[in-house]
Amino acid sequence: ATPSGEDGPAVADDTGEVVGDDTGSVDSGDSGEEYTEAQVSGVSTRLHEDHENLLYVAWEQGAAGDVWVEYSFDEDVWLTTPVSAVEAGAVEHVLLGIPYGEEVTFRVGNSLGAGPLVTSDASATVGDLPSGFLEATVSVLGDADDSWQYLLTGVASANWSRHWTMIIDRQGRAVWAREADDGVTMYPQLSYAGDELLIDHNTYWGGGWDDGASSEVLRLKIDGTVVENHALPGLHHPFTELPDGSLVWGAANADNSREETLERLWPDGTQETVWSCQELLVEVGANTYCGSNTLFWSEARQTVTFSLYSVETVFEIDVDSGSAVRWFGQLAESWTFDPEESAFWWQHGAHFTADGTFMTSTKISDRGQETLVREYSLDEGSSTLTEVWSFGEG
Repeated sequence: ATPSGEDGPAVADDTGEVVGDDTGSVDSGDSGEEYTEAQVSGVSTRLHEDHENLLYVAWEQGAAGDVWVEYSFDEDVWLTTPVSAVEAGAVEHVLLGIPYGEEVTFRVGNSLGAGPLVTSDASATVGDLPSGFLEATVSVLGDADDSWQYLLTGVASANWSRHWTMIIDRQGRAVWAREADDGVTMYPQLSYAGDELLIDHNTYWGGGWDDGASSEVLRLKIDGTVVENHALPGLHHPFTELPDGSLVWGAANADNSREETLERLWPDGTQETVWSCQELLVEVGANTYCGSNTLFWSEARQTVTFSLYSVETVFEIDVDSGSAVRWFGQLAESWTFDPEESAFWWQHGAHFTADGTFMTSTKISDRGQETLVREYSLDEGSSTLTEVWSFGEG
């Protein structure tokens, strides 16, 4: 990060207004040369009305240029907003990823043709965790891949009466939180484009308890603005978004408790049934009910993996043709396992990895309670899943 100015820190009072040095003077980084022309003036801050750890920094820009904000709340760690080109006038940037209750030091950066320039440091404190927030204990492996910095997930109270969606950092600190308005949230996720949050409110397990008839998915911006509200009738567990903007989900059938279908909602509001679980079960001679828990889109394979815990089997489905390409697990005509003891049971989170392998959680045996993760390579010729890695035993 560019070193801060030499004029002494500016300090924000309880109103969020920056007090102290407000001359707009800037430093040119390591050169030590001070620019006296007020390129940045009137620096102030505000907190988002609902998400009080979203800190907005505003100022008057004296000339056109590339601008950013550098900020820190952990010792010797600085973050920066994306650089944006602005004209002279009012500018505002939002600072994200700040844990609730933290004091934040920040400085406005400019590139005005004379190298990177930054204002003197200022500070502000963001709001505390929302009332009723459900805190979770998070464990992270010491050598876990550090290419990711945040995790979008959900947490529910023990009786399922309250559900929160949250984003946590690598230390397990909440940096974004939203309580479900109604129903149960199980599968919060990023939109396919990665610029919005998709949060499910299913009414199968809570809310209306109406077999999911009123289930919906909210499309939100990071500031909580609801962009769109999608009705997904029958939604009770997983859903996902496809590249074309359509949503697919596992839908319960109020008239047939044994059936579940894979439904698709197109961007124009048209809904169609993609695949019937019961139709396939009848084909392979299975007499049981259908219940899903995972649905993931594979970009490389152009298919979805649809996990049904009720038959301890994962289906790979071509959503355009509506056909099950193959399936892995305990159902008849499933691929075989090598070795046999690497079979999975009561699987969750089944998906294809970026390396082309297949990964899922599993119980250690058909009657065991211990949970582990198994990863397999695929042999199309012999229809075999060969275990290449596992974790969690013991």
